Amino acid sequence: MGRQSIKESFDCQPNIFARRRFGLTPSLPNILQKFGYTGAIHASFENGTVPDAGGGIMRWNGDGDEPILASCDVPMDANDATTFLRMSIRLGEMIDSAHSATALLTHWPDTTSEYFQDLLTVCSYVPLLGNFVTLEDLFEEAYDPGYSQSFTADEYVAPFLKQAIDSQITDPISRFPRYWSRIAQLQTARQLLLSAAATNAKPRDAVQPVLDRLEQLQLKIELATEAKDSKSPEIKTELTSLLEDSLSLAAESSHAQESNQHLLFNPSSAKRRAEFHLPPPNKKAGSLKNSPPVAFAVGNKNRQNNSSRQNNSTATWIVDLPPFSKTLIDAEGLDSKNHFAGDPPMAGEYFLQNEFFVARIDPKSGGVRSVQPHNSRVNIVGQQLSLRLPGKRNDAERYATMVANQIEITQNESLSATIQSTGTLNDGDQPLATFHQSVRVIRGVPRLEFSTKIELLQPLTASTNHYVCSRLAWKSEAARTFANVMESRNQVTGQWFNATNFATVVDEHSFTMLTAGLPYHRRPSRRMIDSLLMVAGETETDFSFAIDVDQRYPLSAAANRLSPVCWRPLSDTSRTPSTSEWLFHFDSKNVLATHSQPTFDENGQCDGAMFRLRETERRNANLTITCIKPLVGARVVGFNGEPSDSLAVSADDNRKVRIDVKPLSYLQVKLLFKS
Repeated sequence: MGRQSIKESFDCQPNIFARRRFGLTPSLPNILQKFGYTGAIHASFENGTVPDAGGGIMRWNGDGDEPILASCDVPMDANDATTFLRMSIRLGEMIDSAHSATALLTHWPDTTSEYFQDLLTVCSYVPLLGNFVTLEDLFEEAYDPGYSQSFTADEYVAPFLKQAIDSQITDPISRFPRYWSRIAQLQTARQLLLSAAATNAKPRDAVQPVLDRLEQLQLKIELATEAKDSKSPEIKTELTSLLEDSLSLAAESSHAQESNQHLLFNPSSAKRRAEFHLPPPNKKAGSLKNSPPVAFAVGNKNRQNNSSRQNNSTATWIVDLPPFSKTLIDAEGLDSKNHFAGDPPMAGEYFLQNEFFVARIDPKSGGVRSVQPHNSRVNIVGQQLSLRLPGKRNDAERYATMVANQIEITQNESLSATIQSTGTLNDGDQPLATFHQSVRVIRGVPRLEFSTKIELLQPLTASTNHYVCSRLAWKSEAARTFANVMESRNQVTGQWFNATNFATVVDEHSFTMLTAGLPYHRRPSRRMIDSLLMVAGETETDFSFAIDVDQRYPLSAAANRLSPVCWRPLSDTSRTPSTSEWLFHFDSKNVLATHSQPTFDENGQCDGAMFRLRETERRNANLTITCIKPLVGARVVGFNGEPSDSLAVSADDNRKVRIDVKPLSYLQVKLLFKS
């Protein structure tokens, strides 16, 4: 967005990257290279912590092993007289350490000082004290140290939470889950439009107007997230309309108000097992197992529902969806036999279970006491809600106690079950907040789903030490903690860390919290994580997240949980058995497509597809992309559109192209369809 705005306003593209707001991460060098940047400023112009590189010019090597030249000079305030009094000392230190006498001066455009004006005047007459140069000149003439410097993600500490609390902005936490949910819906719309252009032969004139709306809406979402109030109800309306229009272009058959045939779209590059609540078949409903693409299904006649809030007019389906696919399911495929009659119940007194584990609910707190795999005595993780109180007592941190007043089974069906706990968070005998927490399991998915509602009885103070959180605890101090930084997996060693997608704890077994955009997390000890739900200024009371057991690819799981699976009923003019059809297939699970879009030729017809790929697990990948259409070529292109390396189409199958992907690298690939 920023590069496009500069291009439109000044008819040029920047070559040097710098941020006023904090935002440096180890992923940046790789991304900047792909956009054609030749240099970067490795410094923060506001609060936050950036690792000290010693000053001068360095080769900044990020997590994709593609370094970029970066200036490490600490910005000096041009409004401060001390800056000019120490100028000679500063330049001398730079010569000793970096072999380059440079100083980076900064000030707001509408403010300056007489000392800075004096320096400008002197330099305009004679270079006695040096010269002012552009950043492009600095990097062209810079001394290249010849070696690279790397920093871990923990060395970059963002100031956003404290800034948000101090600025008294609305929803300092929930604005981020809201943002990532909206972005996931935009990505879904992009994939639907790619499907419409590539497989339904929709021309540019049909697809481009929706793409333009999508780009405009993304800008609105970015601006709304930075605004004082990020809710912006009109964005929700526009997103709903955009997804519906994209789905209409992607669907091959006409829409029907009532039908037993349904078309499902998986917009993710990773396969997924998804749950749907669709209208029941007309005949007597039963259940169905292992009939691809349907993994499990149960009709409304055999549902055992203890909750009056559930809708009994739907059947439940759990469907296996290939990546980038469309799947047709036929509700008439249900038979009248109940295949689940002999299975153990999914819920009982203080427990939930499926094929993978049993989760036990603590009768006193209402939290999760333990999660144990079947045939194992290992307690993987426990969970509670809590409220951290400011100050200490006996040199220990103070937390409110989670006390359950009621625990009940609200759902106990063949395919899913839910236990809801209701109670208070107490400081001694004084209640500070009320809570409603629902914990849910689904058949065939190694996951606990949490839905939490918290209402404060007393306001929180404006402090990062006073918050409501979901606390995870485990047994071993030797367990390692990992979290995402952008789309990469990084080990966590510090107390505070950010994780908008996932946080994983690895020991004999592993568990992964799918944060769904919750950004702020804290490790009060080596065996605990506090995931912040509420701080001062938070108006949202409903939160959701999930815990996966032994999840091998957490980033894919997090992306799948955020991305909506779109479906629509189809005209029931002819019976078609349930089928799945992938549009693009990626055979390396550690490579995730973060962006996709169609490309068009001069006649307005779709001539290819563009994918932006990210390796997520810090290992090489020999990726093969298989397309539903024959290919005439493929190439790697920069994020600015400039072509880079050509890729050879497989001689054995002209629908396939192979790419060597380096650990944690970003790359953009264009596939060219055969006309």
